[in-house]
Amino acid sequence: MVKKQFLIKYISIISIIIAIVLCVIVLNTEYKTIKIQKEWYEDKSYFEGIYIMNEVVLKNGELNNKGLKIQNGDVVKKDKVLYENIKSPIQGRVFLYIDGAENKYSLNNIKNITKEDILAFKDSKKNEGIKVVDNTMWYMCIVANKDELKTLKKNREILLEVNGNQYSCTIKDFFIKNENIFIVLSTKFDLVEFNLQRYFDGYIIKSRYYGYILPRDSVIEYNGEKGVFVKKGDYVYFKPIKISHMDYKICVTDDSTLKDNDEIIINPKNLKDRQRIER
Repeated sequence: MVKKQFLIKYISIISIIIAIVLCVIVLNTEYKTIKIQKEWYEDKSYFEGIYIMNEVVLKNGELNNKGLKIQNGDVVKKDKVLYENIKSPIQGRVFLYIDGAENKYSLNNIKNITKEDILAFKDSKKNEGIKVVDNTMWYMCIVANKDELKTLKKNREILLEVNGNQYSCTIKDFFIKNENIFIVLSTKFDLVEFNLQRYFDGYIIKSRYYGYILPRDSVIEYNGEKGVFVKKGDYVYFKPIKISHMDYKICVTDDSTLKDNDEIIINPKNLKDRQRIER
């Protein structure tokens, strides 16, 4: 009987100590905040690709710099002297390398291509030489993860970002192989990224949003509504928001309930509306 009473007393003391510790932890929880400002957010998907053009090879082999009348990447008119007595048979952009894949792919046979074919151009061997590419319309084939692109339509516009530059392109065709989606594009932009090699990579800009960009974990469901906790003074207040875009990292909202320089609680777990968090 004495042992039982001792055990009950011991358990009670331990419970009180645990409760006190939990209260101290709750009272001293550091809620981190972030100040918000409206800005642009772009939802992007990574791609890798190559250009597929009408290419005229004029010389394959070592070049004598003294004989060159142009520089790599120059746009020339028909009959322009390029090297020694070699003239350009077309108007276009001049490249001073040969990669062995000139005219290998076209709009007619591009569906034979694989992701491995595209990646092979990343470190492919290039020889000195001269070729002229018809640059009146650029064509390219890019590959991306098919699960990240679900709303493609032929003849629709799509925005590419390459080396910080953005280009508007038209979707000519697309097809799926395994986990990859291949997109055949055309553009009237003259892409300087092609000057050094056939391969290039960048991002497809799927959509753009303007608003407050919030950490994904700062958005919480409270009383059946999704929103955030805003810190004002020593207290926090729950603000329901309309969400423009949300993924695993961020949330974008243009809801007028939020204002510039609002302090948003990043780790709002277990908070309640109008709760005091600082004493």
